Amino acid sequence: DLAQIGIAFGMSEEEAIATRWRAAVRVYSPTFALVGESDVNGMLVAFEPASEVDARRIASRIQRRVLDDLAEQGSAVIPVIGVGVALSVDVGHDAATLIAAADEAAGRSAISSDASVIVAEPVDGARGPQSVRR
Repeated sequence: DLAQIGIAFGMSEEEAIATRWRAAVRVYSPTFALVGESDVNGMLVAFEPASEVDARRIASRIQRRVLDDLAEQGSAVIPVIGVGVALSVDVGHDAATLIAAADEAAGRSAISSDASVIVAEPVDGARGPQSVRR
């Protein structure tokens, strides 16, 4: 939504929201997560969840807190924030494949009527184990 926000409210509002959004994602990500930007409209957060449920819970917490921060800081508009989760057990360990799967799921999340976190579908159609063995 950043481009549309820039058109409707001006570039300064677009930049302010983008800056707050990026900072909030970094703050609310798990402590040992790797956090980076995929492009102007995307953030990547890599961490090792205990299960799919744990990954969804963490992603949902990040999404809620980012939206809460934007609302509390008095943004003129609150953007849609789509969140997609890709699990290596489902899509493999290749970084490009994980990013593409998470991005596709985030796109579906952004247009979802309930603003939910969406987990990417398994690549081969079969579910892997539900927890990570250490």
